[in-house]
Amino acid sequence: MYEPLVVALGLLACMAVGEVLATITRARVPSLLISMGLYLAAVWCGVFSQDSVDQHTLVAVGNLLTGLLIMHLGTMMPLSTLKVQYKYVLVALSGMLGAVLLVVGVGSFIIGYHASVAGAGPVAGGFIATLISTNKLTEIGLENLVPIPALILALQQLIGLPIAMLFLRRYAIKWIAQSRSQSAHVTALAGATTSSGGSAPTPLSSPPTEPDVEDDGPSPLFPNQMYSPAVILAILVAGTLAATWIGETTGISYTLWCLVIGFALRAFRILPARSLDKAGSFGFATTTVTLVVIVAVGTVTPQNLLQALLPTLVILVLGPIGIMIGGSATAKLLRLDRNLATPVALTALFGFPGDFIICKEVSEAVTCNKTERQALLNHIFPPLLIGGFTTVTTGSVVVASVLMSTL
Repeated sequence: MYEPLVVALGLLACMAVGEVLATITRARVPSLLISMGLYLAAVWCGVFSQDSVDQHTLVAVGNLLTGLLIMHLGTMMPLSTLKVQYKYVLVALSGMLGAVLLVVGVGSFIIGYHASVAGAGPVAGGFIATLISTNKLTEIGLENLVPIPALILALQQLIGLPIAMLFLRRYAIKWIAQSRSQSAHVTALAGATTSSGGSAPTPLSSPPTEPDVEDDGPSPLFPNQMYSPAVILAILVAGTLAATWIGETTGISYTLWCLVIGFALRAFRILPARSLDKAGSFGFATTTVTLVVIVAVGTVTPQNLLQALLPTLVILVLGPIGIMIGGSATAKLLRLDRNLATPVALTALFGFPGDFIICKEVSEAVTCNKTERQALLNHIFPPLLIGGFTTVTTGSVVVASVLMSTL
């Protein structure tokens, strides 16, 4: 009777400690990194059983709500914002290509071609790429290499999140400083104009390239009172079910279809903007989905680490370097700020919800009020979200499939 409650308390405690320490350090250390480290230590010490955790209700609910949360993201991003994100798609693809070239090209001379290929797909993406790699390795009798993609999937976030957080924090501080400077200039200009008898100037947008706070777009098709929590959740579940079927039919991950369906339902005004917020379920959904990510590292054992330590370390060094080189080179060509483009490329290492978590933490850490916080979050989150879906959801599947076919 008490065991499910004790496990739930332990999981949430790992998450809570990570969030508290991230707040204390003002987002210099990502909460997800701390929480994953605490959970892995607890599994190794026997505090948690990975099998029982995988079957726990909170984890099951998190897996169920993943699609709903992604659809929610589709409803909160205006189409006007997405039209300007194509440059970051190119950044993400270039970063992924850089990782593959460096891991396979250089890594083959250090750990061998087979080991390099085994890890190249996962380091350029996520779970689906790992699944493709492990299935192929098992099929051709290279079971000894199976721990490599599994370890990379479990550990790549520990590499990617701190680096992405570092660059994103630099960018956020500069962006906020520019916004405040522009606001002060407008205020001073308005005061001077008013004192001289003229009319106050129209405030400038802040910053010039992006609106402060995105509006929610047109009103929903139906009256607001009809959108009860049950109605919104029913539509989201139906959309997730449709996305799952389309994913199985097309072979493209259902998460991408969840995002597309979320966009469509909002564009046709069937769902309200920020649907899970309207249903009062966003906080719970975010918490449970984050727990799914945290407990993923529980499959890593000390023995697996020792056996696959060298290949994994080589790939985890070469992969992020290749991502940053490829992303930065494209950012320079497209005249994008490297401090934002680099985290976009690095989403290949963590995807969703890691991208949302670090954006949220950085926004809370470097801003002074709710208006600034929302403006910054609206500015930095869309590029990272698009980057994550470009790599983790789609690009890495192609990469893993092509590379595995060469073995």
